[in-house]
Amino acid sequence: MRILDRHREDLLAIRGVRDVLIVRLRGRHYFNVITSRSAQYRKIPKQLEGVPVFTLVSVYGRSRAADKAFEQAKALRRRHVAELSIIPGVEEVVILITDRGEFVFKALISKEADPEKLPKTLEGIPLRFAVRPSPVLLPRDNPWAILERHEAEIIDIPGVQKFGWRTVDRKGFCFYVAINETTDPRQIPKDIEGTPVQVSVWKTPPAYPVDKEYENLKAIQARHEPELFRNPNVYAVGIEKKDGKLVFEVHAKKDELKYLPTQIEGVVVVSCATEPIRPL
Repeated sequence: MRILDRHREDLLAIRGVRDVLIVRLRGRHYFNVITSRSAQYRKIPKQLEGVPVFTLVSVYGRSRAADKAFEQAKALRRRHVAELSIIPGVEEVVILITDRGEFVFKALISKEADPEKLPKTLEGIPLRFAVRPSPVLLPRDNPWAILERHEAEIIDIPGVQKFGWRTVDRKGFCFYVAINETTDPRQIPKDIEGTPVQVSVWKTPPAYPVDKEYENLKAIQARHEPELFRNPNVYAVGIEKKDGKLVFEVHAKKDELKYLPTQIEGVVVVSCATEPIRPL
C-alpha cells in the first residue's frame, strides 16, 4: 500500500487513468490501472518498485464529453488536494460518479476529524465525506509483513540471490533463502520472528563456449529493447534461429506489426502476432 501511496498521484495525472487498485493473484500482488479507451498507455509504467502493473479498460462506457469532464475533475482535485490534506483527519480525496453520471468528490476522513471544517464544494463540484473505519492490523504471522520488515537485512548478506516465502502443507509457511556456492550458510538466520528459514544453494552453471554472434545480438537487443517496449502493444523480444541464422523475434499485437522495424543494426526482425501475456 505504501508503494501505491508514493505513486498514486503520478498515475492519476496520466490522461485516461481512472483508478489504481491492488489485486492479489495466486499469492502475488499486482497493481491494476483502470483506464478509458483513450488513455495514454505509453506513459503507464510496466512496474512500480518491482511490482508488476497491468492495465484494464473500464467495463462501463462513457462518452468523450464525460471523459473530458473526468479529466477536468482530476485537474481540479490536484489543485485542491494539498489544502484539503492539511485539514486534521483528512486521509484521502477521491472522485466518484453518481447514478446520473455526474462527478462528485468524496473526502475519506478519520473518526477524529471535524466534517464542519470541510468545504461543501470545490469550484462548484460537491464535496461529500465518509468516515474511514480504523485500519485492520495484519496478524503478526502474516508472511508479507514479516518479509517486508526483514527483506533489506537478508538481501544485504553477501551471496544471497533470492529471499521469499512458500506455503507448507497448505496451512503454515516458511521463508527460503537462495545463496551461491561461496556463501557460508551460517550467516543466514535459522528462523525469522519464529518462522523457519530454508536455505538452498544455487550452483554455478557449467561454462560453455562463448557464442560471439549470440553475445553480440544480446548487446544489440539490450540497446533497443527500451525503445521497442515504449509501445504497450509489444509483449516480448527475443533471439531465435531461423533458417540457420540468428534473428530478433518480436511478439506484438497484430495491428502493430506493420509499424515494427524489419531490421535492427543489420539483424533481421521477425514479427509475430500474439495475445497479451498475462500472469497465470
